[in-house]
Amino acid sequence: MSLFAPHSGFAVDLFLVLLVALVPWMIWAAMLARRGKRRKHGRMMLVAYVTFLAGLIVFEIGVRFDAGRPPL
Repeated sequence: MSLFAPHSGFAVDLFLVLLVALVPWMIWAAMLARRGKRRKHGRMMLVAYVTFLAGLIVFEIGVRFDAGRPPL
């Protein structure tokens, strides 16, 4: 049983939490870019990209290999 989506697994929950957590992170990075701190902005955006990509890979693996649940 999933916390956020009743017919999904842990991977979907993890990805949803990740997406919500990345929003303030990206807002913070945008504020740094406006203040002229381009190097820190670039690092933060790289971390956001890698985190999102890793979360997407975990999500896809979780969805594709969840054999116990019928497709909707």
